[in-house]
Amino acid sequence: MNEEYLTLCKNNNVHFNPTLTTAASQTREGDVLQRAFAADPLAQSALFDTKPRHNLGMGAQKLSVENAYSTTRKLYQAGVPLLVGSDSSGQDRGTAYGLGVHMEIHALVHKCGVSVIDALRGVTSLIADRFGFGDRGRVGMGRKADLVLVGGDVRVVVGEVGRLCLPVCGVWRDGELAGFFENSV
Repeated sequence: MNEEYLTLCKNNNVHFNPTLTTAASQTREGDVLQRAFAADPLAQSALFDTKPRHNLGMGAQKLSVENAYSTTRKLYQAGVPLLVGSDSSGQDRGTAYGLGVHMEIHALVHKCGVSVIDALRGVTSLIADRFGFGDRGRVGMGRKADLVLVGGDVRVVVGEVGRLCLPVCGVWRDGELAGFFENSV
């Protein structure tokens, strides 16, 4: 990562989706985060299968996820937009299906220094803007705004010991509360 590359990214309106948790799994360094997230109260109550996944381990032993963290830090500091996504096979290897976005937000904030607000933008309005979904990503009249209600002060809660997932209190889609949350709102 050098200044010339960063300048090219900015001048060409490039965005990145780093999938840091997948990088950690590929370098065999994803175990700690996988286990912590699988034990989270939201994961325990919402996932069909809460056992931690095995690392993908697709690279040489000397590889480190810190390279992905460092590159992501430099991109963020240079002002290159970061989209939040995840990669999950839903199988026994890689990242747990359903936790990927939570894990990605955690890695962006705690490993790469991305602000909580920028990480949340990277999973909502920034994606909507980048992919031309004019009716999504924001709450407003005439928009298809699926809504996720998060409890507490998200700046404090993200990364709180014993609670790694965002404290999701309710999810509405097309104006209907998801059945899973009917007794919690």
